[in-house]
Amino acid sequence: MTGWFSAIAQTLAIVMIAPLMAGWVKWLKCRLQNRRGPA
Repeated sequence: MTGWFSAIAQTLAIVMIAPLMAGWVKWLKCRLQNRRGPA
């Protein structure tokens, strides 16, 4: 039972964190090119 709970928790965490990571990568790329990132 704990294995299922762990798998579901990890899946939910990835789904919630993925958009934040994508936005952070865009911001970082813009900063490295001396441009303004998305607000």
